[in-house]
Amino acid sequence: MKYLLLILKTLKVVKPGVYLVLRLLLTIKNILKLYIVEKGILSEELVKAVSKKMDTDINLSKIKLIGPVVELFDDKLINLALTYLDDKWGEKVPEKARPAIVALLDAYVSGDWSAVTDEVTETVNSFIDIPLLDEDFEGNLIKGLLEAVIKFVKSKKQ
Repeated sequence: MKYLLLILKTLKVVKPGVYLVLRLLLTIKNILKLYIVEKGILSEELVKAVSKKMDTDINLSKIKLIGPVVELFDDKLINLALTYLDDKWGEKVPEKARPAIVALLDAYVSGDWSAVTDEVTETVNSFIDIPLLDEDFEGNLIKGLLEAVIKFVKSKKQ
């Protein structure tokens, strides 16, 4: 990130005052990293992997004027946004839903959605109770709906 700031400053894309503010924020972030215990439910590696995947999936360069500039550091912006959301609300997620969220993000990064259906089905089924249906039938119903959604999304991606 610091090298990107130096390049932008050299190319005069960023004004010196803006460069100093960005450099200060980066320094503060690095200092805080040393003293703050990791909060939230996501590991730093998972946040980085999701950020990288989202960066490849989202193309901001098509936006006129600012798109190419934002595209240079959108992965950092996505990383900061995910870290903020995780730190702010990660601990508020119910304990039994956390493994499903992590499994969904892992599946998004790897592209292997088949491994996630059992974990998500079990979690969703623990939150939902449909009267007059036994737990096994509810689980099969939820799993079928989840698999249908995954197949639909995969068919739209191709």
